Amino acid sequence: MTTDYTTTALDYFANLVQDDDAIPLFEAAMLIAQDAEPAIDLSATQFTFDLLVQRLRQRIKREHNAIQKLRLLIHYFYQDLGFGPNLNNYYDPDNSYLHCV
Repeated sequence: MTTDYTTTALDYFANLVQDDDAIPLFEAAMLIAQDAEPAIDLSATQFTFDLLVQRLRQRIKREHNAIQKLRLLIHYFYQDLGFGPNLNNYYDPDNSYLHCV
């Protein structure tokens, strides 16, 4: 009898989200995507995400209130980066995976 010690992305995800107080959302979202596409380059996606966050942080100032910050965030993603709904194939699962959007 052999024991299977492989851990799936969903197994790792389940361990990751056990503590409600400290769920790393980006990592959790990437693990869900990795379950669907095991060959995802997590490092490259993390690098791209970190770069986007860094650029956004440069635009947000301490003196901005919550509404101003939200407007900057919306403008950055929708206007500057071109994020938006997939009107041709709205229900495509790729619309939910961070590495695809």
